[in-house]
Amino acid sequence: MIAATTEALLRMDAEIQAAEQLASSDVDLRSRLSRISGELSNHFSYLASVGNPFSSAYVAEVARIHRAVIGKNYAVSSEGLPGLDPAREEHWAFPYGTQAPSIVGGFLIAYGFVIQTMALPKGARILEVGCGLGSLTFLLAKMGYQVDALDVNDTQCSIVRKIVEGLPTKPNVICQALDRHLDGSVERYDAVLFFESFHHFMDHCGLLQILTRKHLSPGGKIVLAGEPIFRESSNILPYPWGLRLDGESLRAMRKWGWLELGFTEAYIRDMFARIGLSFVRHKLDISPWADIVVGSPDRGTADGALD
Repeated sequence: MIAATTEALLRMDAEIQAAEQLASSDVDLRSRLSRISGELSNHFSYLASVGNPFSSAYVAEVARIHRAVIGKNYAVSSEGLPGLDPAREEHWAFPYGTQAPSIVGGFLIAYGFVIQTMALPKGARILEVGCGLGSLTFLLAKMGYQVDALDVNDTQCSIVRKIVEGLPTKPNVICQALDRHLDGSVERYDAVLFFESFHHFMDHCGLLQILTRKHLSPGGKIVLAGEPIFRESSNILPYPWGLRLDGESLRAMRKWGWLELGFTEAYIRDMFARIGLSFVRHKLDISPWADIVVGSPDRGTADGALD
């Protein structure tokens, strides 16, 4: 089993490398990577039979599979793009650096959809988890929202600080892991926003429970935006939640050691219910990133156990 999995991963590596060499643009690379999937599903689909997806045993098995895929122990410090040029990124931060209308337009639509869907009042407080290179952070701060922008990558945080210079309402950019930030914080927010970042947390259930119980203001909401939440399981995600097995996700895990999870909608609904959050999904067909799940406490702070 181990030998067969290793061989499958090496075949994936060869396909990913070929896609990188042949791709003429970021859009072309994404398209080529999207066609690489399926084989590893045969090796990891047993996870669906492990049992309760909220159990510690299930989490431990996902972590074990992830170690096998990246070939080492996971470190949160690996998240974020390595080798960034701050001088360039200040002007060409993602998505603008792609200079691809489909990607830039798709993300701008998604950013606007997030702002519209959250419908927060003037001056609202937002915790943006995983702010990346700050393209959404800039827009939220430009709206006059009070933003705590959190990221573990120091270079990315320094770039965000430069990008938001001169704004009348400057975000507070914090270079720290979410769990450590919550350990020392008593802040409450009108919204806790994950944009393409929720899938980087193995202990997503526990963190979401802490956020809901201790860090939401009255009427506050949890927002998952642009996250890989699938209507049902497939070869890319043959279990309630776990590693995504498409080419783009495998490339990020194999190349940079990132954690790339995916979730079925049924799993997210169940998790929200256990925590005590309502579940509403909003989606626009014109952008793959304009897909938002909003949860608000619907019965106070739930005491249901996640394990």
